[in-house]
Parts: sequence; structure tokens; C-alpha cells
Amino acid sequence: MTQVSLKLRRPRDDLRNNPGNPDDFDVVGPDGKIIGRVMKPGGGAEHWFWALKVVVRPPLRGSGTAPTRDEAAAAFRATWERWLVTPC
Repeated sequence: MTQVSLKLRRPRDDLRNNPGNPDDFDVVGPDGKIIGRVMKPGGGAEHWFWALKVVVRPPLRGSGTAPTRDEAAAAFRATWERWLVTPC
């Protein structure tokens, strides 16, 4: 399976919980649409949060946490790629 091109991009809107948070990224798919989010929540959280912007069915999970941004992005990618090949 060919790896899908995904990019992390700073959000372009001010409708976030923490506008201007340097640790908040939209995940953009190959078609330029936002397909999810990777962020470090406020309040002194040590972990990074990731979430797909699609409905997933078990055994997939639509969100999770990881200790680093790179690990959160990798978990997002792995789940997204499994979602692409999982029949509904």
C-alpha cells in the first residue's frame, strides 16, 4: 500500500479552544481537506492528542494520545490508512 500524503498545518481559524496555541495542528489530506487534528491540550498536559474527523467503527479508534507530537502523528497516520482500506 502506498503511503498517503498527510501534512500538519497550523489552524487558519480562531474558533479553537486555545487560539494561537503553538501545539495545535490540523491534519490535511492529499486533497487539501482537513481530516483531523493533532494537538497538545492546555492545562499542563504532558501528552499529545490526535483525532480523525471521520466516523470509525471498532476495532479502529478515532482518537488517542501519545507522549510526543511525532508519535501522535504516526498513530493518526496508521489509523487513517487502516480506515481507508476498512469497508464500512
